[in-house]
Amino acid sequence: MRPAKMTPAHHTDRLAELVCSNSFKSVELTNAHGLLKAEMRRLGSVVLQAADEARVPGGAALAVDRDVFAAAVHRRVAQHHNVTVVRGEATALPAPGIVATGPLTSEALSVAIACPNCQFVGMEAKRTKEGGGGITLKCLKCAFEMPGTEGGAAEPAA
Repeated sequence: MRPAKMTPAHHTDRLAELVCSNSFKSVELTNAHGLLKAEMRRLGSVVLQAADEARVPGGAALAVDRDVFAAAVHRRVAQHHNVTVVRGEATALPAPGIVATGPLTSEALSVAIACPNCQFVGMEAKRTKEGGGGITLKCLKCAFEMPGTEGGAAEPAA
């Protein structure tokens, strides 16, 4: 969406711009945060490579310089031969596809992915038949179900 449409919290057009904290929490292997980071490092995570480059003193926390971190992630993603960065606001669901978004989701996308029954944004997708068929989306809050089409795109029930 950025830079075509900015959020109240973002100040740059970079991918992975941190706005709430400069900490990725603990790196200690005695907790889930540290274990996840250790696993991501072993898998070659570009995010953790960038975080390590941008690391600043933070004790047992992986604290980063926000600008250095965002620039490093942006560079890695933009230069990757299998990635095409498309700038623009998503206002509808892809079919089929996965939407991963956060608290700064635009109003248009929030409406598109909200449960039509309770407006909660959080759906679980399930195949209607083993090995194929359509999907059903189930709201994680009120359990409202929306049948999907054969292509996988959800349509609100009438």
